[in-house]
Amino acid sequence: MNIGSLLQGLASLAWLLAIGALGFAVFNAARGRRFAGGAALLVGAVIVAVVLTTAAAGLVFIEPEQRGVVVDRQDPQGVRPPRACRAGHPRASPATSSSRPSG
Repeated sequence: MNIGSLLQGLASLAWLLAIGALGFAVFNAARGRRFAGGAALLVGAVIVAVVLTTAAAGLVFIEPEQRGVVVDRQDPQGVRPPRACRAGHPRASPATSSSRPSG
């Protein structure tokens, strides 16, 4: 199961919720009504959407039949470890490296 796609889907739903809350608040304001809790819902949905989008962007799923190379910006050799990772290799930090399939 690709957790990155799952997080991206949840982030998309959170963005739709934020846009819907904004539209509902504008609709109620145009009719002269108050939308109780509308600001909290809007801010909460935007925060959740930003967090999920950021988390999904930092994940790379390598299929079990593929091998991956972790590119490390701080390592003089440029990759970590020096050879391609096996399937099921643990995580790499997205802050200091980027992962991509090889071969």
